[in-house]
Amino acid sequence: MKLRKLLPLVLGVVTLGFASCSDDDDDSVSYKETKIVNFKMYVGSENGGVEVNTANIDPKKYFKEDLEEEIDDNEGVSITFSGNKATVSYSGEKGTISYKVENGKLYFGEENYWWFAGFGGTGGFKVSEHYGYYRTQYSYNFNDIDLEDLNDQETIDINDVMESNYYLGSLDDMRSIQDTIVFCTIESYFR
Repeated sequence: MKLRKLLPLVLGVVTLGFASCSDDDDDSVSYKETKIVNFKMYVGSENGGVEVNTANIDPKKYFKEDLEEEIDDNEGVSITFSGNKATVSYSGEKGTISYKVENGKLYFGEENYWWFAGFGGTGGFKVSEHYGYYRTQYSYNFNDIDLEDLNDQETIDINDVMESNYYLGSLDDMRSIQDTIVFCTIESYFR
């Protein structure tokens, strides 16, 4: 979940509970940076899909818009954790929502409904968003692979991507040199 997009939910659901006092045990974090990690590429061959060495390939060639969107969605976001409440601030607006940390994962929500926000806790956390695209011999442009359901995993691999890609079901299906899959994780850090 993009944290800036969390603010309207917070404002619409739980804006009644603001506390004006401060607690010395409060933790505050704000957006610091976003980067691309775990960039992978697979291309087709007569024997099926093979991994390409991406050391000399700029991942922004494929994920520039996704990276810019993540930066735009997170710039200016700050969060103060106090008790069991998180106050999310963005562009002069604030909203308060419950949070919890379990097994190194941060969640926002309410008693019976929690959604995953990131890895870490109130002193700092990272949000991992996974992106993937595929192209086949029958398509000139890259098509989106929906990996949003995997965002509660820190990293993904080709098996995760293949399970989410309905057109190319396995590496064995990648028999044309035009068949290509690229994927990455874009991590945003709050400290």
